[in-house]
Amino acid sequence: MEVYKVPQRKRKKSLRSRLVDEYTKVSKTAKRDPKNWKEVAERMRWERLRKILGRRYDYLPQLQR
Repeated sequence: MEVYKVPQRKRKKSLRSRLVDEYTKVSKTAKRDPKNWKEVAERMRWERLRKILGRRYDYLPQLQR
């Protein structure tokens, strides 16, 4: 008789860590002075993530290094 092993599930990252990962990813490409609509949308996304992390988690990325 064969013993069947159930594969272990990957543990889901917390919402905070997923937000921080996304924030660092967007931070690399977000322009301070956007010139076209794609850059404006990217900057708005960065601002939104920054506000969420600051208000909800007291995350100050400039002080984390």
